[in-house]
Amino acid sequence: MLTGNPPVCRRAQRGSSLLEVLVAMLLLSLAVLPLAGLHARALQNTRVAQYRATASLLAMDWSERMRANRTGVEAGGYDFQWSADDPGDAGAAPACAGMAICTPLQIAMQDRAAWASAALAAALPGMRMSSSRQVDQPGVVLLGLGWVQPSVPALSSADETSSGSDACREQAGSAAGTGGWQCLAMRVSL
Repeated sequence: MLTGNPPVCRRAQRGSSLLEVLVAMLLLSLAVLPLAGLHARALQNTRVAQYRATASLLAMDWSERMRANRTGVEAGGYDFQWSADDPGDAGAAPACAGMAICTPLQIAMQDRAAWASAALAAALPGMRMSSSRQVDQPGVVLLGLGWVQPSVPALSSADETSSGSDACREQAGSAAGTGGWQCLAMRVSL
C-alpha cells in the first residue's frame, strides 16, 4: 500500500521557474511598448498645440492692433507681408516714436515693429504672415499666419477652410512642398 504523494522527478522541474519569468517579462514588455509610443505621440501633440496657441496669440495681437487704428488700416498701413526668414525693415521704428502725436500710418509702423519683435521672440519655425484689406468689403482684413511644424504631415487642401485656403497657399509659398506646413487663416472685421 502506497501512502502520500507520488514521487516527483526534480530533473523535469529544474528551470521551469526561470522559463516562467522569461515569458512574464516578454508579455510585460509587449504591454509596455505601446505605452512608450503613446507617450511619444503625446509629446508631439503637445508641441503642435504649443505652436498653434502661439500662432493664435500673434494673430489676435495683430487683429487687435488693427481694430485700435481703423484709420491706419483704411490708409493701407496694415497691408503687410512678413517672414521670419527675412524680417526686412518691419522692425524699423518710425520717426514719431518719441513724440506725443503720431499719424495713423506712423502708429501702424509702430505696430509693425512691435509685432515683428514679438513674432521673432515667438520663434515659430519658418513663420510667415500676411495681412491685406478686402477691397470689395470695407472693414474686412484677411490675415494668414503660417509656420513649418516639424514631424507633422502637411495640410491637404481638404483641411483648409474655404475662406482661408487662398491665404494659406499664399503664405506657404516655397515652404508648402517641405511638408509640415501649418496655417492659421483669419477674416478680421474691424
